[in-house]
Amino acid sequence: MPEIARRSFDRWPEPTRYPLVAYAPPRGLQRSIDREFGVGMESAARMEAIGYTTNTALSCLGALSKAEADIAATSPQAAERAQAIVDAFTAVAVAEVAELYRPRYDRPRYEA
Repeated sequence: MPEIARRSFDRWPEPTRYPLVAYAPPRGLQRSIDREFGVGMESAARMEAIGYTTNTALSCLGALSKAEADIAATSPQAAERAQAIVDAFTAVAVAEVAELYRPRYDRPRYEA
């Protein structure tokens, strides 16, 4: 049993002679790195939201277009009204997706 315990300690490296602070970037650079990381996380979340919104809009548009075709086949008098409703939804969906693509702010750059 003591042999096993001794071998498990052999895996740990020797402590370094230099503190880890010597390897840390300057404070201003670290703030800039943290800021860019935050921007990246926000960008990823926005892209996910854009994808979800676009997918939802397209699936709704497909269902509305199918309903429009069904209405036009069964009641030709209502075809123009159904097309107007689908066109209005399309305009709103395009505006919502386009709004998500708009940049939110300009990032400050790192200065030494």
